[in-house]
Amino acid sequence: MFVSEKEPLVAISIAKNHLTDLLIEKSGEFILAIASEAQKDLVWQLGSIKGEEYQTGKALIPEGSSAWMACQVVSKQDVNGYRLVIARVVDQKDLENAPLVWQKNKLFSLKTL
Repeated sequence: MFVSEKEPLVAISIAKNHLTDLLIEKSGEFILAIASEAQKDLVWQLGSIKGEEYQTGKALIPEGSSAWMACQVVSKQDVNGYRLVIARVVDQKDLENAPLVWQKNKLFSLKTL
């Protein structure tokens, strides 16, 4: 979620000590890939993918994504087995595909009115 637009900050929550947490801790940065309307099935699969084959410095942005944001960690806070990370967006690209939003255990597409 966005924290500030004046200084582009986002907040993410990740399970503490899982691979994603360890990689972000080691590198101090991460890429947010925003899923598109055409990726509903992919969204459900991502939680089961193992990241042991991850290569540092190589962004994992699935083809057809809505957008991506390169982020650098600003601060972290441990909360009940999760890590809340505040990060500065240092680069981004809109890939011009309608994004998906998660609300109340459902996925919704955002479209221009």
